Amino acid sequence: MEPTSRVVLACVTAFIAWTVIQSLRSGTIVTRGITIEASQQPRRFSFSVVAHIAVGVLFGWIAAGGDYGALMHAVTPSWLAINRP
Repeated sequence: MEPTSRVVLACVTAFIAWTVIQSLRSGTIVTRGITIEASQQPRRFSFSVVAHIAVGVLFGWIAAGGDYGALMHAVTPSWLAINRP
């Protein structure tokens, strides 16, 4: 991946991290123009925060020079692997 693309992904990762921190502090997250409050919809809020964190980790991994396959190999348990020997 080109260095400029990695810088852009790193900036997007930083923005996602900032968004997650702000949403955890305020108890409100905005996803696709919809405001979700932790006090009114705790499960949806939690799922949205976890999804943001997962995407942030993926983008951060790719920005650091890793690839998607290596990340999945690192986080997937061995019994779940499709191509088992």
